[in-house]
Amino acid sequence: MTPDLEWNSTSIKHEPLRRNRFPLMRPVSYELSAALSEAEAGRSLLGTGLSINVSSGGMCLLMDWAPDIQDVLRVHVPMLATEL
Repeated sequence: MTPDLEWNSTSIKHEPLRRNRFPLMRPVSYELSAALSEAEAGRSLLGTGLSINVSSGGMCLLMDWAPDIQDVLRVHVPMLATEL
């Protein structure tokens, strides 16, 4: 069985999680914020990842490690400033 690698754009209209995503491909820095549990309070991590897309519910971020489900990341997304 071969995987279907084609992205069917018509299926996006019927998937509410993908409907409001916008491409935003750029390097972003992140830091592992304070842990939710006191057991991991001493943990600290800084790094850089690649944002793929963003939506009102979050961001798709490629990193070289997988955070735990309870991890909280602070993400710094550089944006271009325009003069008014």
